[in-house]
Amino acid sequence: MTTLIRVKFALLLFFLAATAEAATLSQKIDEILQHQRLLSAKVSMQIIRLSDGAILYEKDPDRLLNPASVSKLVTAAAALQILGPDYQFRTEFYTDQEKAEGVFHHLWVKGYGNPLFVTEELEMLIQTIQSKGWTKVEGDFLIDDTFFNHDHPVTYFSDESEKVYRVVTGPLSFNFNTVEIFVRPASHRGVPALIQLKPETQYFSVVNQTKTDGRRASVSSSLEVQGQRLIVEGRVPLRSRGASFRQAVSEPTLYTGTVIREAMERAGISFGGHIRREPVPIAAKPVLQHLSAPLPTLMRAMGKLSNNFVAEQLFLALGAARYGPPGVLDKGSRAAAEYLASLGVSNNYYVENGSGLSKLSRLSSNQIIAVLRELYQKRWREEAISSLSVGGIDGTLRRRFRGMLKGKVFGKTGSLNQVVSLAGYLFVEEEPVAFAFLFNDFSASPHRIQRAEEKILEAVYKEVHAMRAVR
Repeated sequence: MTTLIRVKFALLLFFLAATAEAATLSQKIDEILQHQRLLSAKVSMQIIRLSDGAILYEKDPDRLLNPASVSKLVTAAAALQILGPDYQFRTEFYTDQEKAEGVFHHLWVKGYGNPLFVTEELEMLIQTIQSKGWTKVEGDFLIDDTFFNHDHPVTYFSDESEKVYRVVTGPLSFNFNTVEIFVRPASHRGVPALIQLKPETQYFSVVNQTKTDGRRASVSSSLEVQGQRLIVEGRVPLRSRGASFRQAVSEPTLYTGTVIREAMERAGISFGGHIRREPVPIAAKPVLQHLSAPLPTLMRAMGKLSNNFVAEQLFLALGAARYGPPGVLDKGSRAAAEYLASLGVSNNYYVENGSGLSKLSRLSSNQIIAVLRELYQKRWREEAISSLSVGGIDGTLRRRFRGMLKGKVFGKTGSLNQVVSLAGYLFVEEEPVAFAFLFNDFSASPHRIQRAEEKILEAVYKEVHAMRAVR
């Protein structure tokens, strides 16, 4: 047998083996879907081998469905391409006059959307300010929030639970634009409970309508009068730990500005004027720039923990970077669409926001696979993969894939009313596989769908592993 004939014969055997593999795998996956009662659900699925682009399985790959939080993959990928992996959010301070060293007339702070400006980062900022020797602001403390237009928060109303998910964005934000409320029992039954806020701030006027009473804690809060009158009501048992919960703020600019000013005052810096909104004048002099953690760190909070606030802040920053400030949802949508178009994805999709809290967003599994392929080919592959939850180890997948696939599935989950989704990478030794599963309008429980996803990826792992052994 000549060498050419041997090569052709080997290629024929490889082709037959690959065909048998695909058929066997398709049958197994179809059986899994049938066993989990998912044949009546709206489904879009695709699984490919990244080494050669071979399609291992697909079912209605071009069908447009609601991706829920899997759309955060688009937000992350567009951010890496448009902003770059080294991108950091800025928070800048300006003055119109430094009257003496560390003594200012008016002082401005301008935010650019740092989504992880939290208590620890505020402490770092204050340490930097102290090291510069600031002692006094004679005039006003002014806040410039012109980089975003945050008059239209992202709101998702769940028909199933009647729960409203609300993400209040802002170019100057603190602790995800929430305040933590601790309610503890007083020393005697029948008297108001004890209320503590974190951060401890005078921004809110607290109205205590609670009682130390009852058998179990049941407390809630609401905001009135432009978001500064905080009403806390309910009951906490006398002998209990009480309760704690978070309240979203409605005016992030003034809330964050107040928290920053109070922290500066605790550090010994005095203020003579008021706190108010005002854009930085052109003639103002920059006196300090504070930088956020780099983009990959922000992506891990968005990907592993599915943090909606981080996703929406990034989405607005994308819009501002691509089309100029202020950042608004429409500009973010256009930036995401421009990114998808650069991959050759057809324009029959819609990405309403960055988090996936939407009844209108629509993507297909084929389009999501295009994003996953592009991310894997880029120089920021490691940053992209490390931002995803790892099956059986961390994030939203820490309690899933605990068996043979532990540590081998890197994915982004999604869940809304009548929506369950999962997309990411499966690593079979050195053979990477990309997958995208979208399930909408199903009669089965979400747990059944998650079980089906795990069984499908186990079947893929076994087949690809067997195919590698044949080769």
